[in-house]
Amino acid sequence: MNDLTFKQKLFVQYYEGNGIEAARLAGYNGSPATLSQVAYENLRKPEIVEQISSRSKLLESEFKSGKEARLRFWTTI
Repeated sequence: MNDLTFKQKLFVQYYEGNGIEAARLAGYNGSPATLSQVAYENLRKPEIVEQISSRSKLLESEFKSGKEARLRFWTTI
C-alpha cells in the first residue's frame, strides 16, 4: 500500500461497497458527479482493488473468528 496516495489509502479504508461515500470520507471534494468519477477511477486501479480485496478478506476472517469465539463462550456456559 506504499504506492498509494494518502487519500487513496483512506478510500480503501472507507470503501464498503459505496465508492462515492468512500471518496467523500477520504477527503475528495466536489459534487456527487465528481465523487462518482473519483470513485470510478480509483476502482479501476489494480493496486486499489487489490488492497480493498485484502482488507475485505481480513475483516471477514476477523468476523468469523469473533463469531466462533462467541459460540465457544456460549456453549461453555
